[in-house]
Amino acid sequence: MIRAFLLLAATLCFGQFADRQPRYQLQVGDVMEVQFRLTPEFTQTLTIHPDGFVQLKSVEDLKLSGLSVAEARDAIAKVYAKILVEPEISIVLKEFEKPWFVVNGEVSKPGRFDLKGNVSLTDALAIAGGFTRDAKRGEVLLVRRISSAQYETKRIRTREILEKGHFEEDLALRSGDAVYVSRSPFANVERILSATQLGFILSSGVLWR
Repeated sequence: MIRAFLLLAATLCFGQFADRQPRYQLQVGDVMEVQFRLTPEFTQTLTIHPDGFVQLKSVEDLKLSGLSVAEARDAIAKVYAKILVEPEISIVLKEFEKPWFVVNGEVSKPGRFDLKGNVSLTDALAIAGGFTRDAKRGEVLLVRRISSAQYETKRIRTREILEKGHFEEDLALRSGDAVYVSRSPFANVERILSATQLGFILSSGVLWR
């Protein structure tokens, strides 16, 4: 899993995260009630199938996965406009995927966690048990989905947050975010070094990378 995560991150561009609060996108397995105000006989409960489609009453199937609730409402209204006059539709989500985030790499308890309330990046690291001894503590990688096929990435300077109090870098997580803590470049350095070995490490600056 870690190798796949690193491969993904290596193919992405690093840039400034946009300040956005994306709307929830419908996913496979979500359950919703579609209510028709003027024609209640068409009110129905739908489940998004593994192919992303729902089976609608009296009209063709419609793909809703990846749409926001508002976009799904408009799409359903459009298809029902073929048999109804100006249908008035509302959607109530009954079951949907709970918000989550992932922390992986050099942390004590890597895994997937529920996103409850406001969780910052340093909160997420604490929830995952904090850095291991071999972690690169100076910065971590944050990956955020921006569409079904695109991700944004950003290197977060955790040393600036934890040691210098630059909390503007301590971004709030969004559902689906992934945090990766890489291995320190000196993680494999032996515990007991000769004077020559230590001199090389200090002169190369590896301890401060």
